[in-house]
Amino acid sequence: MSLIEFLIAFLPLTQLFAGTITPVTTVSSIWSYSSTGDVTFKVANPIPECIDGYWISKTDVGFQVNFSMILAASAAKSS
Repeated sequence: MSLIEFLIAFLPLTQLFAGTITPVTTVSSIWSYSSTGDVTFKVANPIPECIDGYWISKTDVGFQVNFSMILAASAAKSS
């Protein structure tokens, strides 16, 4: 399983789609909201239910670790 597949499959992004596995993909963009600390990001091959991207809240358990993995995947530019 690639890093991106792990991120998409196991990040608590939403109650509805947590655990959904996507095809191999790359992080295409990341946005951070200074007012809340929340982060949204897009991947090249999203699942149909999340074509506008994924969202994690600063209050989510494991936020720091998950955000670090998203940044690392984006910086690596690899799938």
